[in-house]
Amino acid sequence: HSHIMSGKFWGTDSEEEEEDFFSDDSEDGEGEEEDENKASRWVQGAAIGSDDEDEKREVRAKHERINDTLTKQIESIRTKMEENDWNAIGKEFDDINKTHQKWLAAWGRNVKESAPIFIAALCDLEDFHAKCYSDAKYKKGLSKTNKKSLNVMQQKMRKNNNSFTAPLKKFRDRKQKVEAGELEPDELIEAVTKEEPTVAEPEVKVEEKKEIQWTPELVDEKLAKIISKRGRKGKGYDRQTQIAKLKKLLATGAQTSFQTGQIYMRIISVQFDTSTIAAHIGTKVWRDCIDYVVKILELIEKDPSVT
Repeated sequence: HSHIMSGKFWGTDSEEEEEDFFSDDSEDGEGEEEDENKASRWVQGAAIGSDDEDEKREVRAKHERINDTLTKQIESIRTKMEENDWNAIGKEFDDINKTHQKWLAAWGRNVKESAPIFIAALCDLEDFHAKCYSDAKYKKGLSKTNKKSLNVMQQKMRKNNNSFTAPLKKFRDRKQKVEAGELEPDELIEAVTKEEPTVAEPEVKVEEKKEIQWTPELVDEKLAKIISKRGRKGKGYDRQTQIAKLKKLLATGAQTSFQTGQIYMRIISVQFDTSTIAAHIGTKVWRDCIDYVVKILELIEKDPSVT
């Protein structure tokens, strides 16, 4: 069965601009120390550790928390699919549908604008169930209760998924475009953003924005922070966001040829963080990687000390 990509949720520019751009509002997990230690091996002089900025975590909005819950539940049901546990799949199928109803309310959307990660899960579950249900040898190997749950899912999905006919069709069309090479694999799941209502705000005196005073040490610190967030499944990691942050740091902060080379290497590495092991890497990604390899070679030619 197919694996599906996590939803991409990353914000637009804020008033704090550069400082906010490099900060990460995802929650730190138990692997924070391990991730940071890995990052330190690649960054010389990086100041790894929590500081005042890291400790002051912004409280996540309700719609973001519900999206996190839905994402975790979908990851769980996919695990149960790998384990062929139809008893658990049936129960978790009910759970993700209940959470999705809350998601629609929190995001101010209707059924036709359902959560892309939810629709992707329904589509994959439909395909997986159809394959298992039609395989007599597979069903023979199931326990009595597991086989019963497999049969019950037939009715559950038919009743439930009728409401999502349009978004399911739209998702299947996108899958075909990915297979045809018309879309990149990481574009399969559409990004969602919540538009907040415009509220008239009282006029306030605009203070002059403080510019970041970049130093080699600060660049190392920011680069280490970006690297430490790489590959955190289910914790807000997104390849495009990672690349955007690295390019921003490259354009505004890099102080030395060595740091420039480091960032080039990081951008190449992140390009290979595809969201599914089943999909090929798109032509555009390969071309971007080649462009940065060329830049690295040109940098070494100009400044051999980089190596």
